Amino acid sequence: MKKFFLALVAVFALALTGCNYQLIDLNFNFTKVHIMDKGCFEISSWKDYEDGDQIQVNIVGYGTCLFHANQIVLVENKCPICGR
Repeated sequence: MKKFFLALVAVFALALTGCNYQLIDLNFNFTKVHIMDKGCFEISSWKDYEDGDQIQVNIVGYGTCLFHANQIVLVENKCPICGR
């Protein structure tokens, strides 16, 4: 039974890999936040709430702000929206 379960997990993982689907997102190195209609700002930290769509962002020079997920874009390097 244990071998069957392991084989089933392996087949499932391979099937998802073939679809280019990432099981776990391990990228949490965001340095900027793009706020819609305002531009990019440097951040020192951020927190995602698992039970909702809110993201708490600590913006350098401005303090901590709470946003809805559809208001902002977290950016790792160069912003694709404004180019900064």
